[in-house]
Amino acid sequence: MRHLTSVTPIGISFLVWIGVALAAPTLAGSEWGPGGGSKQFIQFQSGGKVSGSGGCNRFFGSYSQSSNKLEFGPMGSTKMMCSQQVMARERALFAMLAKARRFKREDHKLTLFDGAGKQIARFDQRDWD
Repeated sequence: MRHLTSVTPIGISFLVWIGVALAAPTLAGSEWGPGGGSKQFIQFQSGGKVSGSGGCNRFFGSYSQSSNKLEFGPMGSTKMMCSQQVMARERALFAMLAKARRFKREDHKLTLFDGAGKQIARFDQRDWD
């Protein structure tokens, strides 16, 4: 709960935030993808479920979020074949999701970080809810 209090010591006015606890943004209900018209996307669903497209194949699995910590569980996917270039991008996406340990959500951008705090991906919000 946010409370804004005005304090005026010695004729100087200050605004003080009291008891502000900012909750980490939830990812449930959101959809993200790389820019540039990519067919890749990831949808975070309620109940810790995740699905999306690697660009060729659909994938599905689980995730857990606690504050800004994020981990993906085992993933399954369809087994279609596409061009080598598309398949390479898809493998890179799946490998990146396996490494993700933290996230930062700002405006309409989602940044994923590995366990060492290194940025490994940046996505644009696609659902605009």
